Amino acid sequence: MSAVRIEPDQVTASAFVRYREDGDRDFLFNLKRSAAGRITIDAAARAMLAQCAHFHIMGTSLFSFHVIDEMKKAIELAKANGAVISFDPNIRKEMLTIPEMRAGLEFMLGYTDIFLPSGPEILLPTEAKSERAAVEELLDLGVRMVVIKRSRKGVSFRSREEQFDLPAFPVEEVDPTGAGDCFGAAFVTCLLQGMGTRRALDYARAAGALAVSRKGGMEGIADLATLDAFIAEAG
Repeated sequence: MSAVRIEPDQVTASAFVRYREDGDRDFLFNLKRSAAGRITIDAAARAMLAQCAHFHIMGTSLFSFHVIDEMKKAIELAKANGAVISFDPNIRKEMLTIPEMRAGLEFMLGYTDIFLPSGPEILLPTEAKSERAAVEELLDLGVRMVVIKRSRKGVSFRSREEQFDLPAFPVEEVDPTGAGDCFGAAFVTCLLQGMGTRRALDYARAAGALAVSRKGGMEGIADLATLDAFIAEAG
């Protein structure tokens, strides 16, 4: 928490989600003109990044030219100190109008070790026309793991060493908001705890399943004990 800074004259960033009858969602962000839009890699941040073993990027954080520029600095500092970089593009259609977004995606991908796209997002930063070709392009670029989130269809893992698919845990979907975030957080955390990819994906799938079972983007977050109980019950 040492690099957190308060901007007393700025509003707190916010995001609103609108649910449509067909299950689609629209997002409204107030990020650029908020305290979040003033983020800078200052001395405190540099000191923290010098000790960083893992740096995780969310595509939704790339909401302005200034923030993308600061994110580039952070990634370069972290990578120079040996950090592993994971990247969840998490692209919202509302953000595709930002001119710097694609260039930012391509830059981040050049440093990425673990790529976590949702379904067709895997095609966005590549020239490929098929998923298989996109995976090959990403691995050739230097990405070590590609984890494709497929919602109710489960997850696919691709690397040079192994490729496999895992089904989703069966749950009744109430609200998908935040499920991908929970999945990515659980997967990265479990890898950092020394788990293998399959076991880490068990926890990630469970975290995503529990997230969609509750209304709201934060209400479905689960701790390790809850995930263990859910996985055991699911068999």
